Amino acid sequence: MAFECVLRAWHSHQTELYGFLIGQMKEPAMAEDVLQDVFFKAMREGENFCDLQDPRAWLFRVARNALTDSHRLREALALRCDVVLDGSGSVCCHAAIS
Repeated sequence: MAFECVLRAWHSHQTELYGFLIGQMKEPAMAEDVLQDVFFKAMREGENFCDLQDPRAWLFRVARNALTDSHRLREALALRCDVVLDGSGSVCCHAAIS
């Protein structure tokens, strides 16, 4: 029962959510990853999702939050990953991300 209402809402709003994410991220693969995260979060809500007054608003709020998290993670990795060439031609990232 819970999965049915999640799937119904998902089918109604998935394309619009993807359009929003691709417009913000410009990278289809990353937008698809965030979209998948939103779907899993909706599925985990189960019956609680079915009780929502506005599932579309919930999906977009979760998508916006996931987008923000994704941007923060990318910025953090960019700051931590100082590329160092060791003379052999191989690339080594900063130890903080190892």
